[in-house]
Amino acid sequence: MTTVLAAGLVSAVLAPQANSGADMLAKYISTLQGAKSLTVNFTVQQLPSAAVNYQIVFDRSGAAKITTPEGCTLTDGKTYWEYTKSTNEYVERPGGVNELFATLKKDDFLAWAPFFIGDVFKNVSGASVGSKMSMKGNLVTPLTFTLDKNANKTGTIYLDEKTGLAKGAEFKAAKNGDSVDVLILVKDIQIGGALDPNTFAFNPPDGAKKVEISANDLTKWYTNLDEAMKVAKATNRMLFVDMNATWCGPCQMYKREVFPTPESKAFGKYYVFVDIDTDEQPALAQKFGSTAIPDLHFLKNDGTEVHRVIGFKGMALLDDMKLALGK
Repeated sequence: MTTVLAAGLVSAVLAPQANSGADMLAKYISTLQGAKSLTVNFTVQQLPSAAVNYQIVFDRSGAAKITTPEGCTLTDGKTYWEYTKSTNEYVERPGGVNELFATLKKDDFLAWAPFFIGDVFKNVSGASVGSKMSMKGNLVTPLTFTLDKNANKTGTIYLDEKTGLAKGAEFKAAKNGDSVDVLILVKDIQIGGALDPNTFAFNPPDGAKKVEISANDLTKWYTNLDEAMKVAKATNRMLFVDMNATWCGPCQMYKREVFPTPESKAFGKYYVFVDIDTDEQPALAQKFGSTAIPDLHFLKNDGTEVHRVIGFKGMALLDDMKLALGK
């Protein structure tokens, strides 16, 4: 049984369950898939940091809204908006709930991702049921599973005995001596009928600036990392940094065979592309530890690296681009 790392959260341990973990997980997914709407107010705490407030509102029509301390992301099924509070800027473009899939696969939202992504847990293993416990006065059953064996990553969803819905979740990962523990606690959760469409209408805050993004902007390659980072923050995208050189054969193969493809360009919705020649910017290459190229770095827009690829992988690199979005 996973131990929850919040004082006073668990007050009792009862008898273990007879249901299999796989059956319980399938039932939970079915419950979310069958719901017409879902609204959850909850806190996310990356221990030992303090908890912060989040909200998700999902509707079966394909509309969705996610609110975090950084801002909000929403779609009415036809138009997609991303608002960044720190810059008071927003992006508007055509798009539906599919635009949110990479976000929903992150730990913060994964417990409720099956509402829209029925197969989000298809690769988990070792699902097991723990002993019942009391979580903030609610009787819950822990459902624990392995998300990524290589990263030694596990997840636990605490399912309410009465409703079958998640009252909390915990995700743990440990690799190369580093560990991450994310704790999620539900304040209130509602599941039911269709929601008022006005819930998903975006009303820009006072003074908010609209950031215009053209199709060319989404496929543009920047050579200045600082400039690219500003664009990434303004458009709420990640950064894909390609450390390369003109004399590097595999680097040029990426530029000829992979990056120009429609499949690769499509990732411009999620990444700002950055082209760094290590001969022209040796200090930056040293900062990134690029002793072998091609050296590809996947960064959040605050500069935090979440994934890295060294060497030529051909079109298989697109799998890494998908993987990094979920980290």
